[in-house]
Amino acid sequence: QNQKEQQNQKEQQNQKEQNQQQQNQKEQQSSIEKKLREINISKEKAEMILEALKNNEVQYLQQLKRKTSKKVDKSKPDW
Repeated sequence: QNQKEQQNQKEQQNQKEQNQQQQNQKEQQSSIEKKLREINISKEKAEMILEALKNNEVQYLQQLKRKTSKKVDKSKPDW
């Protein structure tokens, strides 16, 4: 009996947490959309810009890896 009550309490707590997370996501989405309207940009265009920035960052990091790999002196320890 006590275990069932504890299980029910855990399930209720989990449901409350899920509801709170969903509410937070909705509020965040609403806030993002409001900010996009303020700067007069569509959601799709903002996503395209973010994707382009991400791609540039990936490319930059890949270039950094190549540059550092050439400078490694194998006769010295890597630390």
